[in-house]
Amino acid sequence: LILRNEIIRLKKTKESAFSDDSPGVRVQVYSDYPFNDKSVFVIDFGKRDGAREGMAVVSGSDVILGRITRVKNTESEVQTVFDSSWVSGVTIGVLRTQGVLKGGSPPKIEFVTQEAEIKKDDLVFNTSSDFPLNAYVARVEEAGKGSGRFWTRIIVKPLFQRDNLDEVFVLTNFP
Repeated sequence: LILRNEIIRLKKTKESAFSDDSPGVRVQVYSDYPFNDKSVFVIDFGKRDGAREGMAVVSGSDVILGRITRVKNTESEVQTVFDSSWVSGVTIGVLRTQGVLKGGSPPKIEFVTQEAEIKKDDLVFNTSSDFPLNAYVARVEEAGKGSGRFWTRIIVKPLFQRDNLDEVFVLTNFP
């Protein structure tokens, strides 16, 4: 009886990581030590829990970590911005200059007009409908202008470190 009550309590705790009207659940991240492929990580959230491909995964409530790309019965794989196939819309800095985030190691922003003022440490915000609007994505690490219509190089640093992820939020009711 004690064990059954403890199981019920733990299930409720996992389900109510947010308030009842919250769009997500808190889940654990599997360790990939000693391997360190930053492009994908695995979470303890699968078909049994309602996982679906495309669900957004965030840290806290405002930093984008990735999206679920593969679902198994008890776990899911999460693609991050370090994956070379990642592409999403973003804005940069306080003036919200538009660009396209291209995944990789390191991730880069392309198609930013050369008239834009881009500086190191400018924040990068999401504009893709796959994630919450204006959620944090990264910070400008390096920017270089070229002679064409667009900036030639904008390298960004995501606002998370894969090594430090123990727990994440899956946005189950988004959008």
